[in-house]
Amino acid sequence: MNNELYRQEAIDNRNNRWSSKAFLPHGVPLWMVSTGVFIFLITTIVFLTVGTYTRRVMVSGEIISEPRAVTVTSAQQGYITKQFVHVGEDVKAGQTLYLLNNSKKTISGVVNETQKSAINEQILAINNILEKIEKNKATTIASLKKQIDSYNIIVQQTKENLKKAESGMTFMEKNMTNYRSYLAQGLVNKEQFINQTSLFYDRQNDLVTYKNQLSQYDLQIINLNSDLKTREMDFDNKVNELVIQRNDLQRQLTEVEANGAIVIPAPTSGRVESNSVSEGEMINAGDSLIQILPGSVHRYVLVLWVPAHAAPYITRGDKVNIRYNAFPADKFGQFPGRVISISGVPASVQEMATYPSAPVRTADSPETWYKLIVLPDTSVFHYNGKSFEFTNGMKATSILFLEKRKLYQWILSPIYDIKNSMEDPVNGI
Repeated sequence: MNNELYRQEAIDNRNNRWSSKAFLPHGVPLWMVSTGVFIFLITTIVFLTVGTYTRRVMVSGEIISEPRAVTVTSAQQGYITKQFVHVGEDVKAGQTLYLLNNSKKTISGVVNETQKSAINEQILAINNILEKIEKNKATTIASLKKQIDSYNIIVQQTKENLKKAESGMTFMEKNMTNYRSYLAQGLVNKEQFINQTSLFYDRQNDLVTYKNQLSQYDLQIINLNSDLKTREMDFDNKVNELVIQRNDLQRQLTEVEANGAIVIPAPTSGRVESNSVSEGEMINAGDSLIQILPGSVHRYVLVLWVPAHAAPYITRGDKVNIRYNAFPADKFGQFPGRVISISGVPASVQEMATYPSAPVRTADSPETWYKLIVLPDTSVFHYNGKSFEFTNGMKATSILFLEKRKLYQWILSPIYDIKNSMEDPVNGI
């Protein structure tokens, strides 16, 4: 019996026997699978053809006020020896802000002070010479004018004497004519006629003498006037030469003072927004010293820098989303704004250098940037019962919405690129 129990046929029968009832489920009907696939394809096609997506780009910038704060920089290297204004104070154009010292010192003393002392002594000596020349000029001119006045008086007297002599000559000539008539009538003798004639010719010689003296006096006056002009010109030339020397010394003095202590004035009137340096601090040429806000702030705007490939899609009035670095988007969210202007030409390297948030760009950089001005819808933030206002230099990023296309166009854009690259040259008009 044991042999029959463990026969191979019994073992195979036991292994092939079902331990329970078998359940064979029916498969999903074909029509249901076909319907599902069809609905999926239709939905996908409709989504790709109807759905759209707007390309966007994120750019960075900073908040500035209008009018913009003026940054005063150092023209030379040195250290601040005196600070005259502080944050919050009002300043006027030309008011002294800092005193910058960049003088050098040697064993003999401060170079600038030594040079200034020597130049001041030269200027003082020239001023003394000019004072003496002016006094000498006044004395000489006064003497020449006095001589001219004296000669004018003599000439006047000589003219009066000449006039009298001419009157006497007329009378003597008439007498001589009468004596000639008297001599013919025998009323006078010949000796009396000769005496009268001799007297006439003596008077005539006196008249000639007066005329010669008058000519000499006139010539002397002319010479004195010429000498007066010449002496005045000589004195003026000497004065001009000394004045030129003094001006040159004053220029040298200004240069020496500029190489020693420099006064940094305020370029415009306004309120001090920030001080970058303090007394005793060493600065280099081009370092920022102070920021002055001219007048009152009309509004705050956001200055953004847009790459060239995005600039054509931006127009005035477009809406943008703004994220402020000081107010994280995960807590405060995004803030609205609108475009009020965009530059028509790329920003220059010099212009971008005046904005700390501008992208670093060199003269040979291939990328060009356009300046975009955005007006935020709000300028005050509220948090925990406190209000925070905009300040100059606040950093921010903005999302700009560019071109809008259908979804299938974005998917097929690589194919368009391949197609465009394989086309023949396009014929123009």
